Amino acid sequence: QAAKALQAGLEEFKDKHFDLIQRGNHQFWIYELSDEKRESFEGFKKRIKGNPLSFNGRDYVIYVSNGVSYELVFGGDFTVDNKTVSPQYKRFECDYITAERETDLMEFNFNGHTLELDYQRATRKYK
Repeated sequence: QAAKALQAGLEEFKDKHFDLIQRGNHQFWIYELSDEKRESFEGFKKRIKGNPLSFNGRDYVIYVSNGVSYELVFGGDFTVDNKTVSPQYKRFECDYITAERETDLMEFNFNGHTLELDYQRATRKYK
């Protein structure tokens, strides 16, 4: 049901092209997934909005979900419930891109189109 609702909500944008861009030098993103077997989409949204989150505005994030604490220090450790987790894996490894963890240039490819992100030059190019 949640997937159908999301798809229905996106139908109004099917002929539009847009990116979600967060501007600024100090930012973070948190991705959390769930499924309908575990909770409803409405329940998921409510839980996510109520999860504790702390960001010092520069380089330290703490996020708690389902009683599990996630802490990240830019240039430092990532911990889950105070246990260090190794970040030694590729940043992206999928059909659209394979990119190393600490790269400044990434190129996403899909259906004959390319998005190039250059973090050193702060540019994005569409091909």
